[in-house]
Amino acid sequence: MDPTGGQLHGSDRLHESTPATQQTAQETDLPIEVSPETTYFTEPRMADGRVDYAAAINRITSEGVTPENNASILMLHAFGPELLDPQWRAEYYQRVGMEPLATEGQWFVDIKRFAEQRGIDMDPPLDPELEPFREELMQTIREGGGDSSEHPELFQALSELARRPPTERPRTLADHLDDATRKAWTAEDYPHLAEWLEVNQEPLEMVVAASLRSKRFDPVLASDGEPWIGTSLPVSAAFTRAGLALSARSTYRLGSGEVDRAIDD
Repeated sequence: MDPTGGQLHGSDRLHESTPATQQTAQETDLPIEVSPETTYFTEPRMADGRVDYAAAINRITSEGVTPENNASILMLHAFGPELLDPQWRAEYYQRVGMEPLATEGQWFVDIKRFAEQRGIDMDPPLDPELEPFREELMQTIREGGGDSSEHPELFQALSELARRPPTERPRTLADHLDDATRKAWTAEDYPHLAEWLEVNQEPLEMVVAASLRSKRFDPVLASDGEPWIGTSLPVSAAFTRAGLALSARSTYRLGSGEVDRAIDD
């Protein structure tokens, strides 16, 4: 059953907009006059005279899109509601015309989360004497700081490790995933990757179904006055992550002799 429903409201406004009029900078208190000479979009307008760019983009990108042909809906069913900022979830669902997703479900598990759940280190092992520095360094970076002068020994070790040819440094899960997207492989080659793909079997089938849809509408959502140009499009990131997994699954199937299924991915 197709997990969609509701009506698409791609042209709805998140905040009130009005049709374009030939307003001058003096009439609207804007620093420039809104016209074809200054901006590509001249409508719709917000109450203060500014162009509602989010509404303009949504109106164009939602043309011809329905809940039945929108790939983004199936991507959300594959990745779950965590893709969406909680403050925008209800608005997003309404815009694309889908029922709200349940809090829990069989969602796609990212390779890094999978590694954490299994206790697999995604990073190359360091010299044991440098291990105590790593968590301190990571905490410093998370807090917005950290440079080579604070932990020169650790940065030196990381630099040396990065310069080693791949055949000389310890192989990690990240390396295996990179290898798996480039050549045919089997579960004996990379057992952890095979398990990761098995965990994501259902979400990946939803992704494949999404790839067969003819349209995609991922609405831009921004509050009045917010610079929407910096607003993230969460489903876009999901396409990238899913593409990596499908690439690895395709070569996995190829290594297992399932040529037709490899082509499907």
